[in-house]
Amino acid sequence: MKRRIKENHGITLIALIVTIIVLIILAAISIGAITGQDGIIEKTRYSAFATKVRQYEENVDRYLIDEEQNGNNSNDIYITDPEKIKEILGENIEDGDENKYAVQDGEIRYKS
Repeated sequence: MKRRIKENHGITLIALIVTIIVLIILAAISIGAITGQDGIIEKTRYSAFATKVRQYEENVDRYLIDEEQNGNNSNDIYITDPEKIKEILGENIEDGDENKYAVQDGEIRYKS
């Protein structure tokens, strides 16, 4: 007597649907982690901004030390001139930043 062996050539529709649902859930979690309020993109933007401000602060500190060595009291310096700010902040300044900042009381400040 010949027996016929049932051969399976593929996956069931239920297994396919479950796989798709799992992939959709993983994609939703990943997208949320990347674009959310505390997501990777927002953290990267904040880090870039913080790095830029620290670099500007270092340039201002260097400028104030030079001024102090030249006999000027660094706490009395108040600079809002965009060209002077651009000179102090250095060559890495982004376009328009010279209009956003001022040097006052020995610190760089954001002008409102």
